[in-house]
Order: sequence, then structure tokens, then C-alpha cells
Amino acid sequence: MLVFAILLYKCFSGLLVHQIGENPILYQEVDIVYWLFMIAGIPDFISGNVALSFDILLLTTSLISFTFPRQNISTVIFCVCYFIYFILFNMTAGHHFNNVGILILSFPFIFKTLEFGFCWKFARFTFMFIMFSAGVWKIVRGNFSHPHQLAMIILNNKVSSLAMGEKTIQNNVIRWLIQHPFWPQLVWDILIILELSFVWGFFTLKKDGFLMVNYLLFFAGGLLLTGIFNIENFLFLLTLLPVLRFIAKRPGFNAVKA
Repeated sequence: MLVFAILLYKCFSGLLVHQIGENPILYQEVDIVYWLFMIAGIPDFISGNVALSFDILLLTTSLISFTFPRQNISTVIFCVCYFIYFILFNMTAGHHFNNVGILILSFPFIFKTLEFGFCWKFARFTFMFIMFSAGVWKIVRGNFSHPHQLAMIILNNKVSSLAMGEKTIQNNVIRWLIQHPFWPQLVWDILIILELSFVWGFFTLKKDGFLMVNYLLFFAGGLLLTGIFNIENFLFLLTLLPVLRFIAKRPGFNAVKA
């Protein structure tokens, strides 16, 4: 149901395939999957009325999968459709996004109980890898010690709002941070440390509560300062032990993957 709600949000935000339009120069880079999509002609085929039908199928299969959890036909169709949507959106936007929460977490529901458990653990380790590798990559590129990194990201995302002189609490905080460069650098370094802390998740489940708090702080920092709203990856919290224990206490949980 959370996936269906996110897709509805995307629909109202104009981010489904039939809404994002056709980019005449699709982003391909050195990416074998993108090139295969181009060779197969998928971007050209899923356009116009076909794009609208595709989006309806995407929304419908997500809702059916929630309503009838004991079957997996709709889940298989949804996974295929969402993979195609994910690639087409990235190609049209001209970027490689790491918003893979729905893509990874929907896959385990194709399988029965035993295979589901293995796939869910894989989703957990994918979450750990995404967070930890992002922190490592920032250090390797020298972003950890760059004195103006967060300030530049904030300006890039909020320049229009700041230029218009909008008087909001967020803009006032951003102006203060820009005028005092030590603090945005400190916040940036803290966010990187929060990412690096996810290395614990590879070795033990005992730190999952700690990691959940860290991700919430990381998510809040990114949202409040830069406006980055990565709701798809927020779903990865479902793989952490405190959330799993909470869900396990809910009535009917054991019947979901029986």
C-alpha cells in the first residue's frame, strides 16, 4: 500500500511515464541497460497512449498485489513494469538516480516464505551498501574536506527561492548558514559520518535501532536544507530489526507470506 501511495504522489507530481514527456536526447552514458533499451526501441514504443496504459498497469498491479497478497502474478508484472519505469525516468531525466527502494523491496514479494527471507536480507544489505558507499565516495572525491560543498548544494537547489526573497524559516536558516561557512561544512561532515555508520549493518543486527535513528537524521537534514525528498529509499527502514519486530506484532502478519 505504501508503494501505491508513492506512485499516486508521483502521478499528482507529474512524474509518471505519460506525464514526463519525451526527451529528444535520452541519457545513455556507458550503461549496458540503457543501450539495450535504446536498441530494443522501448522508449519509442512506450509513448503516447501506450505510456498512459503502461502507467495504469503500474498503478493497478501495485494495488492488486496489496489486496491479494497470496498470489504473485500481479507482483511479477509490477516488478517488470516498475523496472521499465525506473529506467525510462532516469533516461528522460538525464541522470542515474539511487532511488531504488521500490525497485529492490518489491522483488522479494515474488517468492514464497523461504526465498522471501533471503531476498529481504539482500534488500537490507543493499540499503547498507548504498549508504556506506555514498559516504566513502564523498571522502574519496574530497568532499569531506571541501569547505563549501553543502553551501553550494543548498544554493543550487534553493537559488530561485532565495532570489525571490521568500521569507520562510527554512530560507532564513539557509541564509544564516551561507553567511557562516563553518556550520554548513560541519553539518555536511556529520551527514557523511551518518552514512559511514551504516558499515555496522554488515556485521550485526544489534545496531539497527542506532542506524534507523541515523537515517532519520540524514533524511531530515537532506530534506530541510537541500529539499531532497527521497521517499522511495525511506522504505528501506522496513528491513531494519526494530521495524520488523513492530510489524511482526501486527495481526495477520504471518499470513502475508504463508
